[in-house]
Amino acid sequence: MKRGTFGELIRSRRRKLDKSLQEVANRLGVPVAYVSEVELGKRPPFREDKLNKLAEVLELDTRELLLLAWKNKKMISFDTGELSEAEKNVLTSFARGGISAERIARIQEVLDEE
Repeated sequence: MKRGTFGELIRSRRRKLDKSLQEVANRLGVPVAYVSEVELGKRPPFREDKLNKLAEVLELDTRELLLLAWKNKKMISFDTGELSEAEKNVLTSFARGGISAERIARIQEVLDEE
């Protein structure tokens, strides 16, 4: 995936696929102005539910898009309702900075195997 800001990626990809702002907005169920402002960096990236749909619309990898959104707005928000207690504990530990760099590296190794 091309790096840069979240908005730059969205605009570039939308144009590459020859999709209009209106088309993307309609698919996401948001106003055209909102999509435009996200592309211009005037608004933060979309929430997770919209990111999943955006990834589908722009034929992008959802995980990479989520990571780029996080890097741009410095936070991730999502529904933890379907997560197990173990998954919630891991996320809480990450949020509190309670996981050592060594453990994070081990987690990344496991993720890379998938």
